[in-house]
Amino acid sequence: MIRFFAFLFFLTVMPLQVIAQNEDEPVVWEQQINKISDTEYELVMQAKILDGWHMYSQFTSEFGSLPSEFTYNGNGTIYELIDGTIESETIKEYSEIFEVEETYFKDEATFTQRIKILDPEINQIDVDLFFQV
Repeated sequence: MIRFFAFLFFLTVMPLQVIAQNEDEPVVWEQQINKISDTEYELVMQAKILDGWHMYSQFTSEFGSLPSEFTYNGNGTIYELIDGTIESETIKEYSEIFEVEETYFKDEATFTQRIKILDPEINQIDVDLFFQV
């Protein structure tokens, strides 16, 4: 009987732990598209960063933490990038671990990328994002 209750407890508690872990993602993303003209748009990707965490910039030191990277799928075929991805304000701080100055975001980050549409039938833009917290 004790084994049965232990098993039942395991079945009821474990799913709660899995759900809690899914809700505790350190970064939550939102995105929007702003129309600039008939052929130009602005992609805006906003990150909300949980307290106690920070996310590294695209432009962090070569020998420090891994930088954020955006891969724009379809670039050059259905649209083209206008300049680079612009970041919101960052924090710079010396890292004792890597012995370099690192650039990162705290609380929130916004990345903006302008594009020019090449294919008027475009209905979706896919962006892959790699980041480290």
